[in-house]
Amino acid sequence: MISLDDDFYLNPHTFLGPKEDCIRFYRPGYESLSFLYHGKKVEARRIENTPIFEFPTPHQVEFNEYTIEGNRYDPYAFWPTLGPSDAYYFNEGVHYELHKVLGANSCVHQGVQGVKFLVWAPNAKRVFLSGDFNYFDQSMHPMRRIGMTGIFELFIPSHPLYERYLFRVHGASGQIYEKLDPFAFQIEHKSSPSARVIDKSSYKWRDSSWIERRRGKDYKKEPINIYEIHLGTFHPDAKTYIDLIHYLVPYVKKMGFTHVEFMPVTEYPLDESWGYQCSGYFAPTSRYGTLDQFKQLIDALHLEGVGVIVDWVGAHFPHDGHALAFFDGTHLYEHDCPKRGWHPHWGTKIFNYGRLEVKNFLIASALYWLKELHVDGLRMDAVASMLYLDYGRNDGDWSPNRYGGNIDIEAIEMIKHLNSIVHEQVPGCLMIAEDSSDFRGVTAPLEWGGLGFDLKWQMGWMNDTLRFFSLDPIYRSFHHNEITFSLLYYYNEKYLKPLSHDEIVHGKRSLLEKMPGEPFSKFAQLKLLIGHTVCMPGKKLFFMGYEIADGMEWSEKRALPWYLLEYGFQKGVHLFVEKLNHFYLAEDAFWSLDFEHHGFQWIDFSDHNRNVFSYLRRGSKKTFLIVDHMTSSYHGNYVIWIPNLKKAVERLNSDHEMFHGSGKTNPDPVIIFNEEGRSIGLEIHLAPFANMIFEVDFEGYAG
Repeated sequence: MISLDDDFYLNPHTFLGPKEDCIRFYRPGYESLSFLYHGKKVEARRIENTPIFEFPTPHQVEFNEYTIEGNRYDPYAFWPTLGPSDAYYFNEGVHYELHKVLGANSCVHQGVQGVKFLVWAPNAKRVFLSGDFNYFDQSMHPMRRIGMTGIFELFIPSHPLYERYLFRVHGASGQIYEKLDPFAFQIEHKSSPSARVIDKSSYKWRDSSWIERRRGKDYKKEPINIYEIHLGTFHPDAKTYIDLIHYLVPYVKKMGFTHVEFMPVTEYPLDESWGYQCSGYFAPTSRYGTLDQFKQLIDALHLEGVGVIVDWVGAHFPHDGHALAFFDGTHLYEHDCPKRGWHPHWGTKIFNYGRLEVKNFLIASALYWLKELHVDGLRMDAVASMLYLDYGRNDGDWSPNRYGGNIDIEAIEMIKHLNSIVHEQVPGCLMIAEDSSDFRGVTAPLEWGGLGFDLKWQMGWMNDTLRFFSLDPIYRSFHHNEITFSLLYYYNEKYLKPLSHDEIVHGKRSLLEKMPGEPFSKFAQLKLLIGHTVCMPGKKLFFMGYEIADGMEWSEKRALPWYLLEYGFQKGVHLFVEKLNHFYLAEDAFWSLDFEHHGFQWIDFSDHNRNVFSYLRRGSKKTFLIVDHMTSSYHGNYVIWIPNLKKAVERLNSDHEMFHGSGKTNPDPVIIFNEEGRSIGLEIHLAPFANMIFEVDFEGYAG
């Protein structure tokens, strides 16, 4: 008599399938059971009142001697699909192709085509596989636990692609959870626990030349001007990944952006979270289409020479019951201590970075997006919250590390491990930290004790600059140093200057509406802010809509108002952004020496009264003088004292009439000479609220 106890459900293959003198089946709810044995229909006998059916055989048969419903082979007639090396590397936290092992993967096993299903749930009493193939029966297909690995496994032969499935996990205390596969590659819909079995290799990439060029790039000496977008609200007619190929790809190419950055597209349940509360770390969101359609979008961008960065959230995850939280009835992915496992700011769970399998899950996710989905970089969200145990917490609400400090040692180790293996396996990719803290060495190499990121968001610059621009110009002379202060620490890290979505939501107002004054002044200052950002050292990021001067805060509930380009002011801003972007691309002075001291030089930052800043940007062949004027006044004979000047040609002026400005340009700037005939300065028309760029040449060495 077979006892249907925990041992049965943890090791169903021990009791079911072909045995020495019979074949056994488990069919709860069945009154009778027939199957094909050597091609003939036979009846199995039900054992008393149990869901076990048995058919006698003269010896132990092979799996291919009988078939069950749908003329399929019996899943309980197959050996495990998990090899010892895969299990070992996973439990050690170093299986970098984990997506090929866990989850649902099509494979040939013992000569039979099928799908292997594996899920990590070490504290579960039992796990059942449910799906279209068994009409989502809650108990027909128990999965076996593989030794002490914590992994449950079941091979379903002849499983068709694109069918749905989920795991029914019986927790340690008896609760039953319908769980989404943590390694799902495509999800039925945004809040469903059901994933789909797919063929990950069906798409044929066309971007091999892009990938090869990427390997040899040095991002420090390359132009990086990122267009950050929310896929669902970029355009009212772009509802799918395929639509975005037609609307987004040609637009970013025309506008001269080097990269797009997608706000999180890892599957997420709630639209209002914008993707920052992720439930599917291996699945592009189903909101806009399938996995292959997402790949088509990436491919199309690469074919046009545009890189792709995605926001990736390794700091926290939502407590939705169908996802990672309390996965096997215990705190599996999240830290079990509430002072470490619960995020007070966002009401989310925090990963247990000290658990090797959890660390492996996160690293494997990052590598999957970079290697399998051909993404060119990851922007890691909320890094500061990972670095500090007391982030966002009051005294007594956080638990110190083993040395009594507030640094999260396990999270830092995970970050270093991640950056190390990413740069080893995906050369040329970008790892970007959104970090608002003063943690030292975020972009320092690992061998120097740093975290190993390539770039860090320069949040201090962003806050200072936006605060300055939001002031009435009459007060700006008292805040002059808010523009210059960030240069005091700029060379401590490798910075990216962000004007991101975070700055135009939740009552912060759009970039246009941050600007004080009447309409002309608002639009002029917006162009000035854009020009100033592009000309200062550091890589760049702008959130979509800034270039059409959208006056409303961004919302996930509305698409960008492209009709604004029918109006002169907005059209002027849009044209300025396009011209400026292409100018930036063409002139390496604005990017090749971003992180070298000799690539930037102040000329004059002391004119507080007129609020004028002048500085040089140097490249391999050319040098540019940039003049940023932060007030509405006009000065027809403004002098910049700069010696040894031989030539000065204005290349771009945000106040030009073509940009709907006042037209105070400099077709003939005047070089001033002293009595000895040596040049000592440059006289220009100082346009109101203007960013002016001059190509200059010097007698002898430029500076």
